[in-house]
Amino acid sequence: MGREGVTIACVWVPHFSLRIALLERPELDGLPLVLPSPAGSRAVVASCTPEAARHGIAPGLPLREVPALCPSAIVLAPNPARDADVAARITRALDQVSPLVEQAKPGCWYLDLGKGEIALPAVISRLLRLVSPALRPRAGIAPGKFTAAVAARRAAPGNAVIVRADEVRTFLAPVPIAWLPVSETLIRRFQRLGLRTLSDLAALPAPAVAARFGPEGQRAWALATGADDTRILPARREETVTASWTFPAPVTSREALLLGLERLVSRAFARPAL
Repeated sequence: MGREGVTIACVWVPHFSLRIALLERPELDGLPLVLPSPAGSRAVVASCTPEAARHGIAPGLPLREVPALCPSAIVLAPNPARDADVAARITRALDQVSPLVEQAKPGCWYLDLGKGEIALPAVISRLLRLVSPALRPRAGIAPGKFTAAVAARRAAPGNAVIVRADEVRTFLAPVPIAWLPVSETLIRRFQRLGLRTLSDLAALPAPAVAARFGPEGQRAWALATGADDTRILPARREETVTASWTFPAPVTSREALLLGLERLVSRAFARPAL
């Protein structure tokens, strides 16, 4: 299981960049939308809505092949700066629930809810309220980060899935092996051996998995069995110190301006934060 008694929450927004784009153009919601890779890289599909996926469009597909598969697909321009700004605002909002918030990747946040009894319905309601409903957020609550992430992926938009400690292994059993947070190379090696679900991997002897696949394989086996002690890694918080100085009269000389700046810097560095 996860760290003894610790509850982890995962907030997940699928197709994060596309959902943010829809905040500005809500009339496109429900249409087949495609987000290309950033400029300067190979022109492929970075993300697409389920409506586009139904036409065979998937991440990694060359962008030039999109019109043939879905002539009505709309290609939106990526905006990394806008995405980062929205993600930072969500992180600050989730900080109201727990000071230990980690943005693992775009659209995915983990929160350490601590130990002991927690009013989960109230926590879930608050988490989902802190993210715009237009982004269709989902949440997962579990003893470990990986299980919480799987629970969030299993949740319906605007809802949450709760997995308690004694339910983890049963809950993870049917999960596809491709959902493990390991390299694609290892996933392909597992699949070539006929391992399709986490229960297939968990049924193997741990020493045999470690001997054949090394530390990464050993880690994958542990996650498949529900053993996850991964800690939340919150972003380093930057403190800003602001100081001001008001001149008693309009400044007319360079010397007076320098004196004022000197006093301003002294005032700032007198603050405990510096």
